[in-house]
Amino acid sequence: GILHSFPTRRSSDLMLPGYVNADHLALARRATAAMGAAPPETQIRPSERPTRLRVGYMSGDFRVHPCNQLLCPVLEAHDKSRFELIAFDNSRDDASAVRQRILAAFDTVITVRNLSTELLAQAIRVAGIDILVDLSGHTTDNRLDGLARRPARIQMTWLGFPGGVGGGLADYLIVDGVSVPEGLERDFDEALIRLPVSYLPGGECPTAILPPAR
Repeated sequence: GILHSFPTRRSSDLMLPGYVNADHLALARRATAAMGAAPPETQIRPSERPTRLRVGYMSGDFRVHPCNQLLCPVLEAHDKSRFELIAFDNSRDDASAVRQRILAAFDTVITVRNLSTELLAQAIRVAGIDILVDLSGHTTDNRLDGLARRPARIQMTWLGFPGGVGGGLADYLIVDGVSVPEGLERDFDEALIRLPVSYLPGGECPTAILPPAR
């Protein structure tokens, strides 16, 4: 009975008192079930390893946003001889300098904000994405409907939502030992990739400010 009043998953669900991991997983599955996941025979399977992996990052937060601040230095540090980066941008254009900076870190930017589910999935397939990383999870401006069509060979979720998306939309979830302690694997539909320190990148340290003279 605890799930009956929540037909869709929201990030605010994480703050509901009395919910346990099994409840959150049930909410995620319920929210994704309505997205019409692609049957297994239509899903794209891994091909031979390419010279450069084509990694797609899909987000509604390529703008002034904490996730943008954390992610930008990571993208800029990618080895472009080994990885080709494609942005699937579902963000609202705030015309900010930080938005322009993060989009400049990609080899290609594909705007998907006004695309239907089918056109979004088609755009990802045409781009030949080897690994698709969802950065929004169950938060505002997500495009989990696109993941439901299984347009990429490997699909992951990370950073923007501190939990799994459920329903088989993502193969992997990036976590650490604090966000998901050992022994809780059964509470996720995704396989867990545990980073050794933190699943959150450190971002950038601000320029040191010297104290004024007394």
